[in-house]
Amino acid sequence: MRVLLELMTDVARLLEGMETLDQIRDESQPQIRALLESLHVESERLLNSRPDPQRREKHFQRALEAIAQERLDEAREILEAAIADFPDDSELHNHLGLVAWETGDFAAARDHYRMAVVTAFPADDADWFDTRHRPFLRAMEGQALAHYRLGENEEALALFESLADMNPAEYAGCRYLAGEVAHFSGDIQKAASFYELVPMEPAVSYNLGLAYFDLGRREDAALAFLAAFVGNRHIVHRLTRRPDSPETSMPGYLASENYAVEFEEACGELWNRSIGAREFLARCYEHPLVQAHLLKCTENLLDEVLAQGPTVLRENWYERIGASKEAKPIVRQVLDVMDA
Repeated sequence: MRVLLELMTDVARLLEGMETLDQIRDESQPQIRALLESLHVESERLLNSRPDPQRREKHFQRALEAIAQERLDEAREILEAAIADFPDDSELHNHLGLVAWETGDFAAARDHYRMAVVTAFPADDADWFDTRHRPFLRAMEGQALAHYRLGENEEALALFESLADMNPAEYAGCRYLAGEVAHFSGDIQKAASFYELVPMEPAVSYNLGLAYFDLGRREDAALAFLAAFVGNRHIVHRLTRRPDSPETSMPGYLASENYAVEFEEACGELWNRSIGAREFLARCYEHPLVQAHLLKCTENLLDEVLAQGPTVLRENWYERIGASKEAKPIVRQVLDVMDA
């Protein structure tokens, strides 16, 4: 390349001011012509090898269309071709991670998301609430989830915890996933500490109650379970293998049977590890005082929904209903009966 540049400089000096090759001696013209033709070919090659942003955008749009139509192999090929020209494009790596995830190749997803994180990392102190950094945070979340699915718990836990610290408004749920990772790793106290920081929903309440039970905190466990029953009774029915199907305790997906199925698929192994947790859960649930409390809670909640609309469910139902002042006396009476 250095020799070529020197030749180009010499030719430029030679041709300066010339309009045609006729001004060069006849015996020199063939060599000059051959050199110019070589320079023309090499220049075309160099110009065509430079990445074209418009070509990148065209490839990216084709990849998005393929993903939308679930032609994932095609999308992967398009994105890989684009990355060959744009190796530092975090958006391309992010979408390759998505394609790998959707095809079940979690190791490839982890590696692509990691590249997206590296290429999108801000050069200075970042305001993680700034929307410009969302691609970086999404890539980091994708990497964490891939580690999680691969059983790489230490790496997943560090990323989930970092995400929750960096942007708690959008990634508070990562603390729940960090709790799950710690729970599966056998650090029950750490799991409980993470669960306690997460806005309550049924999965959080059930696993928090499980952690409390395994830590010997039976009253706290029963209180968490009572709140969990208010949120979703399908879960307790599945965990305790009850043959009957409960009435939906609350409107919406969180109270649905589909949610319960997904919870058991994700966390059933945690419950299998615990000695006595399912039996304790069943006895709490079956106590008449608990059943009466749940009936009252459901009626009150439905009255609120009818009066104020479904937006009332956006409030923290755990604080409003599940952990009401009535809950502690009920739990103490239930435990007294169980210990008698």
